[in-house]
This record gives sequence, C-alpha cells and structure tokens, in this order.
Amino acid sequence: MFLSYIDPLAGGLFVQLVLGGIAGAVLFLKYQGRRLLALFGFRKEENSSSDDS
Repeated sequence: MFLSYIDPLAGGLFVQLVLGGIAGAVLFLKYQGRRLLALFGFRKEENSSSDDS
C-alpha cells in the first residue's frame, strides 16, 4: 500500500488541516448562514438598516 506509513509530523499536519477546515466552516456558517438561507429561500433576509434618521 502506498500510504502504509505516515510519520508523526505528517499525521499532525493532517489533523491540524482537518480541524482548521472544520473551524473555518463553522465560523463561515455562523456569520453567513442567514444570508445563505435567504438566498435559497428558507428565510426572509432581515434588513439591518434602520429608518430612524
């Protein structure tokens, strides 16, 4: 098998890559989730501007 041995450095790098990708996806969905749901029609887009001027 081609990848029968992965040294500790490469294994740690792979784990860090996966965890960083998961953290990035969670933060992206946290900040852009409402916009994505509104784009696909699951939720109305809320306007953050106020007309109190």
